[in-house]
Amino acid sequence: MPINILRFKLIISLISIFVLTSLHSVTIAQNDINNNTGKISFGTALHLDGAKSYVEITDSKILNTINQKITISVWIKPIAFPNKYTSIIYKGDKRTPGITNRSYVLFLRNDGAVQFASSPKGLNEMYIFSHSDSVALDEWTHIAGVIDTENNIMNLYVDGKEKGTNDYNWSPEIYESELPLQIGYSHETEQKALSSFIGQIDDVSIWNKAMTIDEIQMLIDIDLSGNEEGLVAYWNFNQKNDKKITDITQNNNDGFLVGTAKIIDFIRPEPIGENPIQLQEIIRIYEKKIEKDPIISEYYRILIQALIKSKRHSDAENLFIKVFNADFTMYEKDYILTDLFNLYTSKNKETNLIEILEGLKPTMEDSIVFFKLLGDTYTKLEKYIEAENAYKNWYKNVRKFADLTTRPTEYNNIAEFLLDKNILPEEALDCALLAFNNGYDSKYIITLGHAFLVNERFGDALHLIETNIESIGLPFMERRWFERIVRTSKNIKDKDTYIEMMKSVIDLMPENSSPYYHATLALADFYQENGMNEKARTEINKTGFITEDSWIVLGPFDNKNGNECKKSYINEKLTKFDTDEVYDGKYDKIKWRNGKDEIFNGYVSLGVGEDWAVGYAYTTVISPKAQKVEFRFDSDDQGKIWLNGKVAFQHSETFTAEIDDYKIPIFLKAGKNSILVKVCELWGGWGFYFRITDNIGNPIPDLIIQPVKLE
Repeated sequence: MPINILRFKLIISLISIFVLTSLHSVTIAQNDINNNTGKISFGTALHLDGAKSYVEITDSKILNTINQKITISVWIKPIAFPNKYTSIIYKGDKRTPGITNRSYVLFLRNDGAVQFASSPKGLNEMYIFSHSDSVALDEWTHIAGVIDTENNIMNLYVDGKEKGTNDYNWSPEIYESELPLQIGYSHETEQKALSSFIGQIDDVSIWNKAMTIDEIQMLIDIDLSGNEEGLVAYWNFNQKNDKKITDITQNNNDGFLVGTAKIIDFIRPEPIGENPIQLQEIIRIYEKKIEKDPIISEYYRILIQALIKSKRHSDAENLFIKVFNADFTMYEKDYILTDLFNLYTSKNKETNLIEILEGLKPTMEDSIVFFKLLGDTYTKLEKYIEAENAYKNWYKNVRKFADLTTRPTEYNNIAEFLLDKNILPEEALDCALLAFNNGYDSKYIITLGHAFLVNERFGDALHLIETNIESIGLPFMERRWFERIVRTSKNIKDKDTYIEMMKSVIDLMPENSSPYYHATLALADFYQENGMNEKARTEINKTGFITEDSWIVLGPFDNKNGNECKKSYINEKLTKFDTDEVYDGKYDKIKWRNGKDEIFNGYVSLGVGEDWAVGYAYTTVISPKAQKVEFRFDSDDQGKIWLNGKVAFQHSETFTAEIDDYKIPIFLKAGKNSILVKVCELWGGWGFYFRITDNIGNPIPDLIIQPVKLE
């Protein structure tokens, strides 16, 4: 079974051939691994190309009637995100209103998040999402979902770590679906946002027991015999028997390959570095495989990577050219082309890459990926005119694809790309409108608002905000919307009209509401950006927020498994800190640092992309008199506040932070008051909101925030 050992944030990475598997181990050299030798492990896996290729399991009573406890385990290696969602495992019937039709399903979202969902009998579905980037393209990842109706809980695990939990709506039974289980596809064929899986799937097992985290972690590291207690079905895809897929258990839950689904070989050496003996053997094996079967693109990709790691770059380049002259599909060429891009950009050889790409251009006129990579390469060389021309060709090709599929998510992705590159604003608006008018997703609203502002259609932007602010829903999406407004405003030409629009937005919002504060801070940010500092400060003072640049922050410390929040990493009872003191952080030595407000939004971020961490923020407030106030606070995740060295508040919730979620009566003493905040992060976001107000939410006018400024 593959072990996910590396996680690079690249679109396509060939590093996945260097991960561990215990399938069919074959020793190349008998010497110790420390002597620069080691094992190569061979295996087979299900390969799906997304063209409605999948596995369907013959109708099975035992799979249909699991209704109280279940564990689903699977290894996946996606090579593309073709849609908002792709199906990994689906056991359910046709979609119903309220989604009461799913027994147990695993979906992969296009941001790398995993969804585990199930419908309690007679009720709407319950679900869990892992955080984004839980799964990387072209890397093996282990996923497990567990339901225990007796204990009213469902859990999601990624690579043996819990990534989410939910209750099961106190239902005693899981919905029993009648349609057959599918791997890589689903029976919800009418869903435009759901596509079939692209990549490899291996070692799918279904259990009629609710596994513990220790059992899940053991499951990652062992081969199953098929006779384990509670194992209902197990498909390891090792049998190349025409179209048949065999269940290794005694339950005969056999299935069959559908469409272009096939079983392919792979090699994964043990993770012992760039072992020359391993590389030499991989090259030898895959040269023979290509000679025997020259139409499997995955073999070329593995061989090219082995050549690169062996520093045989000219041989790798020649093999690239051979691929582009061979009879591969444009889809297969696109993925190998991405490998070529990664090779040259990692070596800072963009000029050489341009020569190759321009030479390939006549054969790649219909490729979406080619022109994106060509534009990206010219951008790296700061040749922006050439880059824009390449992106225009990208737009032409991707728009053809979007018009064929008519999926709102495709149009929205195009609009987002053009807005990010700051090109073709009218085309971006056209695509954003198509997404908004043909589908419902809060992201479409945000993208359309961005496109209206870029085109300086302020009246349309105002109308969109007025009619859709309540549709945004989740607090972090609302924050993201106003962050987008702020970023877009930095390039606005008609500044006066923009200011009038933002004043109208503020007037639309109920006072003391989170949209009101976000809009007010967005206007403050615009004033600050354009040198109107006094006006900016006036707007900030209307909100009562202690802005991010008024804090000093410290972190990250390690929040192992989310259990370290009770631990004191510093003397938390102090009212003043030695800002030169050095602490043992999660990764290395750390000191207090200044908070930086890149965008005025009231949110104090302790770190971006940091999971399982603990951090602190500290500031002081001067009150002209002793007075009662309220701290309006919330944090993502668990939070704690000390006022003048004493605990004033704490909570143990693990939800997204919301403005004013907690209202804490506080007595400020006359003079200086110290405030220390501690936030313990699990995953998905790390920070807090903090306002000081009266008991109805109005800011206190005579308070002075006195931040500690570090050199």
